[in-house]
Amino acid sequence: MDWEKSKIAYSADGSKVGVADTVVAWRSIFVANELNEIQVNMRKIYPETTLIWFAFLWVGMGWQYITQSNPDLQKFHIEYEQQNSFLKFFMVALLMICIAICQLVVFWFFAYTKGSDTASFVNFCTVANVSVLFMEYHNYGYYIHGKAPWDESDLPHAWLKKELDSEANAQRRSRKFSDQQ
Repeated sequence: MDWEKSKIAYSADGSKVGVADTVVAWRSIFVANELNEIQVNMRKIYPETTLIWFAFLWVGMGWQYITQSNPDLQKFHIEYEQQNSFLKFFMVALLMICIAICQLVVFWFFAYTKGSDTASFVNFCTVANVSVLFMEYHNYGYYIHGKAPWDESDLPHAWLKKELDSEANAQRRSRKFSDQQ
């Protein structure tokens, strides 16, 4: 939902010149593009990385020989020893789960240190003055209330900076509580 109902024209010094009754579509398209990029880049477990680490540990380190019927941990490769298929399935599943958990820990560490992409998308929606509703299931979804407290998004850079600075200095209501107060 685009909260901007009309296009306001500005002069070079930042004063209002006139009002046109058109809605600009670039904000909605830009927000949809950013949401698509976040969805593509938000993968937590990469199959390629999982397979590379699995091949390194399973074949390269020789962990495949642990699944032999009578494994000797001192001498891994016993040529004619049969492998236990249940133990092999268990070891492969355990190894894949451990690799996935390691990737999740790395993802959470980077999300904690550099910030969440979801929080930056919410801030982006607010600056663009566009609200987003996405449905995960038939009756379940998320709503991002992206209505800017300054009511406009097509502003000159100086004016937008002034509005954001006034919000940071608590001279204006915060975006987080703008619909509750």
